Order: sequence, then structure tokens, then C-alpha cells
Amino acid sequence: MALLDLLTRPPRLPRAVDRPRLRDLLLGGVEPGRLVVAPPGSGKTVAAAQLLGAGGRRTGWCRVAPGAAGGDDLVRLIGAAFGIAVDDPGTGPLERAATVLDLLGDEPVVLVVDDYELARPEDGDAVLAEVLALLPPDGR
Repeated sequence: MALLDLLTRPPRLPRAVDRPRLRDLLLGGVEPGRLVVAPPGSGKTVAAAQLLGAGGRRTGWCRVAPGAAGGDDLVRLIGAAFGIAVDDPGTGPLERAATVLDLLGDEPVVLVVDDYELARPEDGDAVLAEVLALLPPDGR
């Protein structure tokens, strides 16, 4: 799968049902992150696409390729989603999480990692767990 395919946001669908309650749930609250899990075809990607640009937040979109997202791959993919090349993602989950936090910056942000269930969880889960633990309350 080409990098461009992994960074291409889904198109806005003019006939997609607007779900303001779901959008408010995903963008509101005090928790720094959200995990959306549902069966294929239930609308997760469409709902996430509707979040992009909401609330004036900087946004990044990436999609995981099957088996290709260990910790290093995930950090580089998140960097690419924000247009930033990552030369050294770090060697362990905490260093990789610090790299991701640097990529996210200090402003409120929406980062969508689509198809994350295709990632290799042994590395990616630890990185994302550290990121969520260290995010400020207004991070998303």
C-alpha cells in the first residue's frame, strides 16, 4: 500500500448522516483521547471524517496498513499525517510517545488512526497508551 493511500482522508460524503450527538461525545469531555470500536461497515471512518476541522483543531489522518504498524511505523505514520518527517522515532514506548507528543504540539488536535486494528499491537498499543496517559486534558 502506498504512503499516499495511507494518508488520504476519506472524501466528505454529501449524503452522510450528520451525527451531532456522536460528534459532541467524541470532541467533548475531559478525557484526552477516544477509542472508537465497532464492526466493519458501521460508519467509524465516516464519523471520524466528520470530526476533521471541527472546533478549529489541527487535524491529522492516517490509515494503518495490515501488519505494517509496529511502534516505529506508527510514529512515522503519525508524523506523515501532520506533514512532518520522523527520522528517529525512539527506541521504546516512552520515547516513541514523547515523539508523538512533540508531533501533536501544544494546541488541541484531532488525530485519526484509521484501521488501527490492522496494526501489530505489541508495539503500537504501548505507544498509544503512553501518549494517552501524557496528553493534556484538551488533547484529542
